[in-house]
Amino acid sequence: MGSVGDVDTSKVGHPTREQYEVLVARNHAEVLELQEQAQGLMRSKQTKNKAHYDLRRRAGTSFDEGNLVWRTNHVLSDAIEGFRASLAPKRVGPFVVKAKLGA
Repeated sequence: MGSVGDVDTSKVGHPTREQYEVLVARNHAEVLELQEQAQGLMRSKQTKNKAHYDLRRRAGTSFDEGNLVWRTNHVLSDAIEGFRASLAPKRVGPFVVKAKLGA
């Protein structure tokens, strides 16, 4: 009738508990192997993606307290006021860095 792995269920009716345990252990080992393969593929893909991203990436700029910086200007157009965001300055400043918060 049917078979489960190497166990022929047509002769016996149902596999014994020991046979099920063997099948479960075999399937568990196979799942662990597939999981390791998937993790290896993900690591290699992440490494490749990072290399591609970093190809044209500039090194992070570091600012110290007291430096003068310009900030990107985020404005919206306003038809009622007759203001066009495209005509606004792209950056505003200079501003003085008062404290270094990040790394």
